[in-house]
Amino acid sequence: GGGPSGLALAGSLQRRGISHLILEQQTEKTSFGSWNRHFSGLEITTQKKWCNLPGFAWDNNDHPREYITANDYERYLYQYAKRFNICIERGITVEKVRKRGTSGSWVVECSNKVTYEASFVVLATGKNRIAIRDTSDGLVQKLTKAKINVFHSSDLKNQSSWEHVTRAAKEKKLCMVGFGNSASDISSTILQNHPDSTIHVSVRTVPPIFPRARLGFLRVDTIGSYVRVLPTPIQETVVRLLWHMLLPVAVQCDRAFPSHLPRWSNIKGRVPVIDKYNLIAKGLASGAIVPHGPIQQQTLMKDGTMAFEENSGKQFPIDTVILATGYKSDRIITREDRYNGLYCCGFG
Repeated sequence: GGGPSGLALAGSLQRRGISHLILEQQTEKTSFGSWNRHFSGLEITTQKKWCNLPGFAWDNNDHPREYITANDYERYLYQYAKRFNICIERGITVEKVRKRGTSGSWVVECSNKVTYEASFVVLATGKNRIAIRDTSDGLVQKLTKAKINVFHSSDLKNQSSWEHVTRAAKEKKLCMVGFGNSASDISSTILQNHPDSTIHVSVRTVPPIFPRARLGFLRVDTIGSYVRVLPTPIQETVVRLLWHMLLPVAVQCDRAFPSHLPRWSNIKGRVPVIDKYNLIAKGLASGAIVPHGPIQQQTLMKDGTMAFEENSGKQFPIDTVILATGYKSDRIITREDRYNGLYCCGFG
């Protein structure tokens, strides 16, 4: 994998004079990782300084802003690969990694019938590799049958798709399924350009929603970078204090969701929702964002209406649903064998 993790590893090996080769599925020379697979206009949640790879800091003259877009990051990764003269074989899909008998080497089998042999293999294919395009209970089929338009968040790549979901929001007929950072960013974009819009949000569990603004002299992502090195129980305690006590905005956002819905019981490396422009908090307070529980699938009608589990059968006119259901890793290796030279990198 030639995304940030693979490049970071390769850059570190290159600086130590250790020969290596990256196998990358994407063929385009400017594509690195999954950044070009997300919705257009994506701005990375964390500050620029936390996006540095080893040995190559961002040039503040080229990127003076504190935050960067996904396109900015891909350009940086391209520069990183050039700077360290990293060798990448593109258009290669790895299908299997296996041990060669007792020889101590690993055989990497690829779809083009080519095999590679190495003493060490690192899987760095990313944890956001494949879009999850349905819910575990098969919601998409029922939505399609009810003639409701369905987009995954990653489908919003061109003007026509954005115009479609924006029109639905302006007509109060848009529903977001799931509410992670993709859903937050898309909602913010719509409300920023069309403040009179309404977005319904359907969730099974309620995530913590934190403002990106400074907390004293620190930002939330800076706090997160320090907290993640602490033992897990202390991490959980800090997040809960911020969520339920120390951040009034986070408390207000949490209370806007139906009280019967479960809240995150633990963090375990998950990323809280970051309200980049304070539009999520404002939207929840004003009613521009209407939070609900899960969709009652038996109530889906062909006239484009649906009900949510807390509304006692009340039907809402919805003609478009955005699935903000996230991504999965699709790892071909599920466990490491570090003793024999098989590693995984960048999966959180």
